[in-house]
Amino acid sequence: MSIRNSENIWVLSGFLGITGIVAAGILALVSQITAEPIRAAGTKNELAVLKKLNLPEFDNDMTVGKISIANVEYSAAQNKGNIVGYAAKVAGNDGYGGRIQAMISFDTEGKILAVSVLEHNETPGLGAAVCERKFQKTIFNIFSAPPEGLPPNVVLDQFHGRKAVFGCQWKIKKDGGDMIYRTGATVTSRAVTRLVSDAAANFSAAKARFEREGVK
Repeated sequence: MSIRNSENIWVLSGFLGITGIVAAGILALVSQITAEPIRAAGTKNELAVLKKLNLPEFDNDMTVGKISIANVEYSAAQNKGNIVGYAAKVAGNDGYGGRIQAMISFDTEGKILAVSVLEHNETPGLGAAVCERKFQKTIFNIFSAPPEGLPPNVVLDQFHGRKAVFGCQWKIKKDGGDMIYRTGATVTSRAVTRLVSDAAANFSAAKARFEREGVK
């Protein structure tokens, strides 16, 4: 290798190194600039979901003052300083498409009020049908406005009214339990059931901590 070629390699290496440093700096800056808008958008979306989960009227910001137990984040709904309900946000990677995140609301005694899936990557028409709540347009309601509240979903709605029990492990019928599941979307049904079960299993511990420590 000639001296000139050796010098060119060093110059090129230096140029690539500087380019990499500049690129990393730009990415870090962009990440810093966009972090707050992304967080704000997530908070806004979470609040919108909370307002649809059949909780009693609340006047506090339920996105703050959370308590985490295992893989579940719990928040308390308050009205004039009194706890009127609870919500749990839970996520897992057991879906057919990977990560599924759900939110479950409870009354003060631990009865499930509603279940909503916030995030999923399940197959359209199969696993997605387990996770999504959509108002179905037909020839009979094509000109009607969507009804208030959560659209029905037979898999998600079966949890309504069930009482949270410490350590419970609800299972779909295929696994020996009593929860219904969607044919062709067994993995997704199993994953959603496990998430709701996790939230219910730790509810009493979360409630006790809120009552002991208060809502911050």
